Amino acid sequence: MLSTRIILPITAFLGAIALAVTFAILPFIPSWNTFQEITAFMAMLGSVASAIWLARGVWKQTSERMQQAPRIILTVASSCVMAGMLFFAAIVCVFSLSGGLFEARFTQQFDYPEYNTTIYVYDNSFLDPEAKFTYQDGWLPFEKEIGSFGGMSAGDPGLSQEGEWVVCSLFRLHLPTGTVERDGGTYRD
Repeated sequence: MLSTRIILPITAFLGAIALAVTFAILPFIPSWNTFQEITAFMAMLGSVASAIWLARGVWKQTSERMQQAPRIILTVASSCVMAGMLFFAAIVCVFSLSGGLFEARFTQQFDYPEYNTTIYVYDNSFLDPEAKFTYQDGWLPFEKEIGSFGGMSAGDPGLSQEGEWVVCSLFRLHLPTGTVERDGGTYRD
């Protein structure tokens, strides 16, 4: 009985919270944002359901072992801990899914199907123009960051393809390997 009333709900609760936070934090490509939001929301609903299941399990598990007052205190204490964890997970999900306080706006993408690579350009401007570049390499729907460059407009980034390289005034991306050269250094994700 202990496993179905206490251990299973704890496992489901922690698993659902971990799933919600993980899906909220992962850097999905822009076309997968709806999937990311729905999955994080469903996991939060699952964590609420398992929290109710756990509170009920604590109440039933202690019914034969404790008097009324300690049962109430234990159930309220465990419910408060779960509510705090749910609140923390919800805050993390909301800030991660919304992009934080100063979200970079997706402006355009450049596809290179022969290398199975897509470059995404974001307008990361606040007071000064700034463009943020990311790329998707392969079939997984995750972005890898190239960098943010101040003084560059996201509307016309000036990308051109030279063989296996995508060249811009501030960086070069080798399409087959994902190697980025900028500021005199070479970076590989």
